[in-house]
Amino acid sequence: MDPQFRKIWTHKKISASPNFKKYIRSQLGFIPILQPEFDLVFRTIDNKLNAIEVKYLNSTTKGYNLPYYFGIGQALALQRFGFDHVGLWLLVGQNISDTDINKYGAEAWTFIRKELKLNLEYSYIRVLNDGDKTRFRVMKYTGKQTGKELRDVDDSHFMITWKNPNPLKNDLIPMTLRKGIELYLDNGFT
Repeated sequence: MDPQFRKIWTHKKISASPNFKKYIRSQLGFIPILQPEFDLVFRTIDNKLNAIEVKYLNSTTKGYNLPYYFGIGQALALQRFGFDHVGLWLLVGQNISDTDINKYGAEAWTFIRKELKLNLEYSYIRVLNDGDKTRFRVMKYTGKQTGKELRDVDDSHFMITWKNPNPLKNDLIPMTLRKGIELYLDNGFT
């Protein structure tokens, strides 16, 4: 495991946990609308709990399977759950040209960070299938529709950074949901 993380969880469905719901109802008196699933949750070595919504952009015979902005709403909804940082990762299939990767990835980065000024992490990542191995190469925004490939995520010099704190994390409902999520993740609420 990457040394910057204590633990990483994938595809956690807290909305299906009766114990989670029971805990939240006991604390708030009601159950807020819940996210159906958390794609990725990271516990950092400094005990932060961060969540990422993941989308996959691929080419089909009719064009692309997603609009460039897909997933932004789901990523923003993660803020309500009290995570320290939330984000959106756009995974891009290897059949998509560099021009289109930059068009979709860099354009979404510009929209999220420069135009809307959202407190939301955003990365776009090329997925490469090399025989039996799948590689993930992080892309770096350099302009409105331009970017460049950086390095593989398993490169020892690559580090996931968390620059945009969740502005809602200290509100009552997010703090309560966060506590329930921690109980679910750490103690195996079912």
